[in-house]
Amino acid sequence: MARPNREERQRQQALQDLSTGLARGDAERAVSALLRLPAPERASGLADVAPLFRATVAREFRAGNWSRLVSCAARAEREPRLLVEDAAAEDEREARWALMWGAARSREWARARLHFSALAAHLPARLAAAIQAYLAADGAPEPELFLALRPPPQESPADPRLGYDPGQRAASRGASARAPMGPEEVEPAVLASRALLGPAEFVVAMERWADGVPPGLAPALLTLAARLVAGDVCARLVAGAPAWEPARAVARFFRRLGAPAELAAEATLALRAAGAAARERSEGLGREEALSVAEIVGAAALHPGLRGAAVALAAHTPFAIGARSIALDMLKELCQLPDGSPLLLKALGVWATRAEPGACPPPWIERGFTQLLDRQGELARCLREVPLRTQQAAVATAPASLPVADAERFLDQAWRWADDGAKQALLDGFDELLSRVRATQGRPPALPPALLQGLLLEMAAEMGMEPNEGELREMLDSPMGRQLARRMMAGAMPDTGERLPEVARRLWDRFAERIVPYRISYLETALENSKGKVERDRAAERYLGDRSGDALTMLEAIRSAEREDCPRASKAMLERLVGRLKGDRDGLARALLEAGRLRLRRGIRGPLARAFEAVDTQARARGEAESRDVAPARLEASLLDRRRRPSRANARGRPAKKRDAGRKQRHEQQQLFPLEQSGTRR
Repeated sequence: MARPNREERQRQQALQDLSTGLARGDAERAVSALLRLPAPERASGLADVAPLFRATVAREFRAGNWSRLVSCAARAEREPRLLVEDAAAEDEREARWALMWGAARSREWARARLHFSALAAHLPARLAAAIQAYLAADGAPEPELFLALRPPPQESPADPRLGYDPGQRAASRGASARAPMGPEEVEPAVLASRALLGPAEFVVAMERWADGVPPGLAPALLTLAARLVAGDVCARLVAGAPAWEPARAVARFFRRLGAPAELAAEATLALRAAGAAARERSEGLGREEALSVAEIVGAAALHPGLRGAAVALAAHTPFAIGARSIALDMLKELCQLPDGSPLLLKALGVWATRAEPGACPPPWIERGFTQLLDRQGELARCLREVPLRTQQAAVATAPASLPVADAERFLDQAWRWADDGAKQALLDGFDELLSRVRATQGRPPALPPALLQGLLLEMAAEMGMEPNEGELREMLDSPMGRQLARRMMAGAMPDTGERLPEVARRLWDRFAERIVPYRISYLETALENSKGKVERDRAAERYLGDRSGDALTMLEAIRSAEREDCPRASKAMLERLVGRLKGDRDGLARALLEAGRLRLRRGIRGPLARAFEAVDTQARARGEAESRDVAPARLEASLLDRRRRPSRANARGRPAKKRDAGRKQRHEQQQLFPLEQSGTRR
């Protein structure tokens, strides 16, 4: 029977994934599998997948997961029937409404306008006009537009359930307190305005008063207003409602007054409101929330007693891709403060998510790191004060983006702080820096980003994922993406055995003592650049460390060298192993059997077998007693020796017949381990 072609195998796999996703209620898997099917074959699964898809859209909309909604919108574009199949008109409109706002909040304006065009006829005229203007201006319409869209007072119908006359309420709103003209009028005027006006109108009125009253009255006026608005912040926090607007008003008053100590409690409350809201958005703050956090944190950082809390909030707050420019502006301001050094690490990670490959950080980040690295121990302190996610981003980005001299100092100082987990990330950073230095010495440039993106897209498709542009950037900046780039670079540039250039050799000599014990590839580089046997032996000792006399450790090192294509390291470890076990029949027997268990190639086991045979012959001649490992090792050595000898057919010039490798392997195992094969014990 002929094997199905690739398209047929993909189709069968898609059908299987579709069935599994529906059985488990996994919309992600079911929709991905449906889209992998040819368009004519999707009709049978749409009746089950479409309701599941619309339910997922509704759930993500309630949770505010805008990036996931963008992914859903992309899938709806590929298969529009997901929105309309077996759906009432109201269900379709609800799904489109969610997808429209998900695309708009992610700044995917073309997709947002596409769904709005299908909704416009079903929306109230004023609402449709407002949304159309908002989307047409890419989220930044002129303020006059919304003022024109405000309903006239006569269009507000009376509602007897409210318990008051709307006309009387409008009249009371029109009556406002008079701005104070003397110190004794400040408190009555502010309290009256707070009673007559709503929260937002009160803030606008206080800012207008502060601009128009005599200069001596503005501080007292804004101080009292800030305390009143802080009450709104506290009330919203207790009710579990968002408190962005009153918290921003407190921050503005606090900054305008010069961060006075008497308003430190109110500023702390605003920081708490911003932190509570930021913790609820694990996927990162959007532009509006980022603007609020920047305003609140920037104002609180002006007070020395609140600067630590403001820096900590900025360091722990994640930002969505669309808000990175706002985050960088905030971090730039905070990094100029005396206690803002830890935020340089955050700024570098934020910048790297939007940077093109090979780009340099902004000058203020480079200057900040130069000054930070000039102060011994300061980098370690900053790394301890930022969260783990920021540590990983900085350690991964600094060696690849900072100037070479600063990147070298960064690795040197960060190594003293790092634990074993962080050192692995620093080793990746060292590889990046060494590649940069070698590139300046005439080495080929890095692989094109488009090629890496294509490979990552293929890997994601195999896993049933469809990442958007932002998620793809994060994948490229992740350890997996960087490791893929290094692997591809190694495959594109085969090792020629050449020594490191002069500049790269200086960098290598500075870090070799510290990094060689961690990776077999570093031992290979050390052997490539060694000048004699003494240096080669020292490099091997450095790699093995305290286990330099352990035969099993050396065999494991040989296996690692064989897997990572490090022939010099493999040869050095083998020579060291044979030399250490010279004359030790039991040690050579155990090493030979362990090499077979590790499935090392014959080129590794052969020297061990010859060394064992030599010492075994001498021991048998002297009549020495044998341990339990000697007989199996002798049989293993004889089998290796028999494989090396030519057959009679080969000796006569005829090709030997091929034998069943599987049967031969089982036969040898039965001869080597007869007790284990039979299941008996002596």
